[in-house]
Amino acid sequence: MKTLTKLTYPIIENCLSKNNKIEAKLIINWSKIAPEYNNIIFPKKVMFFNNKTNQGKLVLDVTRGFGPVIQMQIPYLLNKINDFLGYKAINEIKIKQMV
Repeated sequence: MKTLTKLTYPIIENCLSKNNKIEAKLIINWSKIAPEYNNIIFPKKVMFFNNKTNQGKLVLDVTRGFGPVIQMQIPYLLNKINDFLGYKAINEIKIKQMV
């Protein structure tokens, strides 16, 4: 018997990876990457410049009022994200407060 996650993960990853596979991995696995901030942060998109896969910019949606707290945690989050991906894919994080 397969779990529902194992059946739907390839479908979801394929749909989300129209932009890039790193963005899909971050969105799907965000609760594993940063479980302590799962309720107040959500990855919105990943942008790569000059078609390089190691100089990415991650845009995070942050719940209103938690911006300064998350700003202080950016080095920690960068470390967690890059450890999860296996290489230094993201080198900058931009915070957008959700309305």
